[in-house]
Amino acid sequence: MIWFTGLSGSGKSTLAKKVFQNFKKHKLPIEWLDGDDFRKKFNFDLGFSPQDRIDNIQRTVYVAKMLVKNGVSVIGSFITPYEEQRKLLRKSFKNYIEVFVDAPLIVC
Repeated sequence: MIWFTGLSGSGKSTLAKKVFQNFKKHKLPIEWLDGDDFRKKFNFDLGFSPQDRIDNIQRTVYVAKMLVKNGVSVIGSFITPYEEQRKLLRKSFKNYIEVFVDAPLIVC
C-alpha cells in the first residue's frame, strides 16, 4: 500500500498516477484508488463532514484490504486530513508507505 495524502490540488493524484503507470509498465498487479473517483462511484452518499470523511476512508480501507489479500498492490490518493484515518491505514497494512505531498496552500 502506497498512500498519497495532502491538500486538495497538491498533486497527489498526479504523482499516484505516475507510480501506478510505472507498476503497470512492469506488469505488476496494482490498483489505484483515487479519492475523487472513489467518492463518485462508491461513496456518493457521503459529504465532507468529519464523520463522512472518516467513513470514506474506512470504506476505502476495506476495499484496499480485499485487493491486498488477493495479491494486488494498492496505491491510494486521498486528502486524509485526520490522524485517526492515517493510524487506521498504518494498522491495516503490513507493508504501508505514506507519502505526504507537502504543497503550499497558494500552490494548491
